[in-house]
Amino acid sequence: MLVKEKIALLSADNLAYILSEVCRSHPEVSYQVEDLLNALITQQKDAGEAIKQSLNIISQDKKDLDEQKVELLMQQLRSLRKRILTSSAENMLEFIVQFLHLESGIMDRLDPSMDNQDLYDIFNAAVVNLNEILIKQKTPLNQKVDIVLALSINDTHATFDEIIMHCKEALTEDGLMILKDRLENALNDRNVEEVKIGLKQIADCLQDEDLFIHACTFTGSPTTIDRMEIALRLTECKEDKEALKWLVSATMPDDLEWADLYKKAMLQSLENLGDYAKAQEYRLTWFEADLDPVMYDQLFQKTRLHLRPLLHKDAIAKATTFHDPMQALSFLNHLRDPVAIASFVYLKINQLDGSYDSVLNTAAELLRKNDQLAATLLYRKMIEDVLSQTKVNLFHSAAKKLVLCAALSPNVKDWHTYQQHADYIKNIVAQYPEAAAVWTYYQKESQQKNIKK
Repeated sequence: MLVKEKIALLSADNLAYILSEVCRSHPEVSYQVEDLLNALITQQKDAGEAIKQSLNIISQDKKDLDEQKVELLMQQLRSLRKRILTSSAENMLEFIVQFLHLESGIMDRLDPSMDNQDLYDIFNAAVVNLNEILIKQKTPLNQKVDIVLALSINDTHATFDEIIMHCKEALTEDGLMILKDRLENALNDRNVEEVKIGLKQIADCLQDEDLFIHACTFTGSPTTIDRMEIALRLTECKEDKEALKWLVSATMPDDLEWADLYKKAMLQSLENLGDYAKAQEYRLTWFEADLDPVMYDQLFQKTRLHLRPLLHKDAIAKATTFHDPMQALSFLNHLRDPVAIASFVYLKINQLDGSYDSVLNTAAELLRKNDQLAATLLYRKMIEDVLSQTKVNLFHSAAKKLVLCAALSPNVKDWHTYQQHADYIKNIVAQYPEAAAVWTYYQKESQQKNIKK
């Protein structure tokens, strides 16, 4: 191993000891060592002054940020953070704290419609660095608490909503409890949400469910999401009865992700308590509310074998009368029942939305072998959406669907009241003369497929 590599493994104290011993035993070397040290100290001071200047320039800039300026600023911030991490030990903590306090001013200058994820990532990487620096420098406990408190309680942009979790190692259990008291004492009308988030983080750091409940209720009546979070934590530690109480007291969240978590927690708690019948009742209610295929699959798996055909039949009937025909068709696609899909198409064809390519294409594919007329009606629905909206970028796709219709037409034995393929082509050509490109594509595709028009 090279001398340089060995030195890199040493602590600052050990390195200082070795240098002092070398200088003591070799006085002629001590002058050279002193010159090198003075040069390094000067270099570090200069680097420190440059970092201070960069921090000041960014903090004093109040101009609005557009996307181009944000990109340049992020480059500056990434570079500045790296320079801070190589600065002198005496300045590193001060610099990283100043760097983190730049966040509020920068976020205030952003257009709310912009995606700020990259900026969040830069500042949260600096939070991880903060934890490491606090540990390495053996910062006094009260100073650690002060630093984390200032950042968390003024976090109006929710950039540091996990700062306590990131810094739990540096804070230790004692620091977390001091921070809890400080947060509670700092509560006012302007920081209710920040205090609640901080107290929740402390509870999670300590894995204390009672403290989490306290966090949710300390600033006022718990919200639906608070109740959900409490229940999820109680479920994890097998306190299913208590979890169920909190879930029952909450309403279903509007957010889809939270709604899914609510359902999972409710079903898990009920089944852990042995109330399988009640769990099935909830599944049925939730399925009927939005035809959720995941919930249907759970229902199906939990239903006795001899009752499954009846469940399947009832689900199809529910889809037939469902208020949203596109959602209903999507569910029927999930069942992969061509007979049910065809019946639905004939009943609801005028209510289907041709712009839902994915749903209609899936249904048409399932029908092509079983009911060519129903499949044709779905392709026509998508074709007419492209033509009526003049979606030029989809003209080629519409032509391909016309070719598919041509391929299916010989197998349609009874067109009922619908136009046969040749008549349909004549009609739409006359109706949409501005879509001439579609007919050109159609001719070429037909020739390639060798289909007789």
